[in-house]
Amino acid sequence: AMSYGCPVLASDIDAVLDTFDPDPHQAREQLRGHFGFHFRAGQVQDLRTRLEAALGHPDLRNMGRRARDMALQAYDWDAITAQTLEVYRSVLK
Repeated sequence: AMSYGCPVLASDIDAVLDTFDPDPHQAREQLRGHFGFHFRAGQVQDLRTRLEAALGHPDLRNMGRRARDMALQAYDWDAITAQTLEVYRSVLK
């Protein structure tokens, strides 16, 4: 969804937060109003509240743009390939 310019509405489980930052606190801060919103996993009411907040947020379009830019940069196949090759090279040394 991010690569299509949609703001993020993500649960706060570590695997999801790692997409934004390995530090869960920093990831929550990045999500909160920058790329979108996060909600507490398993908490339907929290999801509902965050979704309602997202739909009425005045900066929603810009959040989507920032999310898209981040996704295109972080998940660029050329960059991923280069990083993977670097790991292989470091292991083989």
